[in-house]
Amino acid sequence: MKAETIISIIGENIKSIRVQYVANHGNAGDAIIAQATAGIVERLGLILDDDANTVLVGGGGNLVPFQHCGSLMEKINKIPADKSVVMLPCSLDGSYPAELKKVSQFHPSFTVLCREEVTFRLAVNAGLNAVRCSDVAFTLDLPKFSIPIGGNHLTAFRGDSESADRVRLGTLNRLGKNQDLSLMFEQRWWTLDEKTEEVAMAFVSFLLKFASVDTDRLHVAIISARLGLYVRFWPNGYHKNEGVFVASLTEFPNVRFMTPFA
Repeated sequence: MKAETIISIIGENIKSIRVQYVANHGNAGDAIIAQATAGIVERLGLILDDDANTVLVGGGGNLVPFQHCGSLMEKINKIPADKSVVMLPCSLDGSYPAELKKVSQFHPSFTVLCREEVTFRLAVNAGLNAVRCSDVAFTLDLPKFSIPIGGNHLTAFRGDSESADRVRLGTLNRLGKNQDLSLMFEQRWWTLDEKTEEVAMAFVSFLLKFASVDTDRLHVAIISARLGLYVRFWPNGYHKNEGVFVASLTEFPNVRFMTPFA
């Protein structure tokens, strides 16, 4: 899905030029999401206003049990029922069906932009307004980051509970071969500010040192693919990686989705 299409889909689902932004908590991959969101806000001419009747909720893998689902859900539940809510492209895994149904009942105008097909079906089943839309990282403005790409190989597997293969991860860590880029920076609520831009720029600049990557980090894969690195993209602990690969990354000839670790 082209950047213009993603931005258009988001714009079509926002009912007002004034929006309140509810940030997502997470790692440096979430900083990429937030920085891309800041660019979309600017391109759509939106005005950030905490009293606005339209609320944008930061996207990502933020409503799954591995992440700060409870904290974000608390924020969502505090949004007044008469406000229009748009959750930017995200992943759901169905672990909280009752909570999702509560959201749809309390916020009849709650729209979930779904970055892969399983999430789309889960949102529909919960009674939420579901719209297919690729991850906002595909809209991040990369030219200003461009420098010559290096020739090294990066191994960047996640070191948290969302890993699909803890044994292989442990081996890589013992050998000193794993660099979990997404955890090299602080975790925080990624508001649309200068700190987010700083981390996003550092994230991209780090990747530009390499020519190829093995990773199960979604945003390492997306940005690497867009920069032209050869990417071997591995499964994570639920459907997210494979789903986003099928929905958005198959058009990149430099990306190969790998079978689960043997």
